[in-house]
Amino acid sequence: MGVIGVILSQWMASVIFGMGAVYAAQLGFTVTEVAYFMASIMAGGMFVQWPLGKVSDMIDRRWVLGLSSVIALVAAALASVETSATIRLYVLCFVFGGFCLSLYSVVAALTNDHLRPSEIVPASGTMVLLSGLTSITGPITVAYWMDVLGLQSYFLLLAVALGLLAI
Repeated sequence: MGVIGVILSQWMASVIFGMGAVYAAQLGFTVTEVAYFMASIMAGGMFVQWPLGKVSDMIDRRWVLGLSSVIALVAAALASVETSATIRLYVLCFVFGGFCLSLYSVVAALTNDHLRPSEIVPASGTMVLLSGLTSITGPITVAYWMDVLGLQSYFLLLAVALGLLAI
């Protein structure tokens, strides 16, 4: 679960940070609207991460991971049909970013729960290595698929990754 979770969560983060502004610009958003689009995603990640972490300390982290993935998936699916910079899009991006960008922390905690103290540092190093390698592929693969499937596939590709993680 740790390996799959790290790969998928970091792939999604690299897509968000590497292609989010490109996606919004391709929709015809102004520079200010692109900034609001990206800020709403990042603000969600900032504000949701702490309470989500607290919840994952109280109940099984796998449930938190699955439910967070489903919430982010629904927000991504709804955002995929939005083509203008509206409050609705920004709220969906906030929810999406909040639950999607918080996944790595839950995955890391879940992984560490199943390790002996002597295994935590090597496992953390492996997670960082996997994160870096995966982050390289995100923008490249999404740029290709957006070219093939169209601009609206940006959020749908993220929704597919979230679905895989939820499963």
